[in-house]
Amino acid sequence: GESAGTDASSPIPAPKCPRGNFYLHPRPHGKKILVFGVPNGELSSRKSSIQQDIASFKQKIIFIDKRVPELEAEKKVATAARNFKEAARIATEAKSLCVEKENIQMEMDTATSNLEKLEEEIKGTLDKLQESEGMISLKEKELAMARYQKLLLTAATARAEKAAAQEMGDVEEANLLLAEAEAADCEAERIRSTYNFKAEDISNLRKDLVSMDLVSILDQKQLEKLDVSSSL
Repeated sequence: GESAGTDASSPIPAPKCPRGNFYLHPRPHGKKILVFGVPNGELSSRKSSIQQDIASFKQKIIFIDKRVPELEAEKKVATAARNFKEAARIATEAKSLCVEKENIQMEMDTATSNLEKLEEEIKGTLDKLQESEGMISLKEKELAMARYQKLLLTAATARAEKAAAQEMGDVEEANLLLAEAEAADCEAERIRSTYNFKAEDISNLRKDLVSMDLVSILDQKQLEKLDVSSSL
């Protein structure tokens, strides 16, 4: 197929294989995590907003803690100067700030509690995403294994048919079948290296196939000879 060229949108170069119909370009599953990360944008935005609120509450409390002692000092000065009206105003302002601080502290406690709950929700969401990611990765690997085994069988079948074509003197057909087998082998090897498949993963897969066309034209001794050579 034409996918044997380099795909600019893919971080993995396509394999340099003979032309054939076996090209598959499975992308490593880790590349897809960003797609699943999108729903977390809303949670992250809420978390950031709560954190900003808490920071603002802390700044207000710091201001009040600094301002109240100053007002107490100003009230003493006004009282000493017998300016009782000013002293009363200052006392009212100080009391108002203390009430405001209590309200801010309650709001900050609520915000802190909400932040803790939100962080637990984010963690739960990430855990679910990772679980889904693992399940998808497993399914993807299973599909890749099925594709890998099919390619190996395709290559083995093509080689068996090539042997039959050679036996019947059809050189052109034999060459085409060899190219098909090599293309399948090349793509199978690329999938194997991508998913790190081991030999034991395909231990039950036979590669020593014999074409029925070849069976029909060979006598018993020739078949026995072919069987021995294909088993080596």
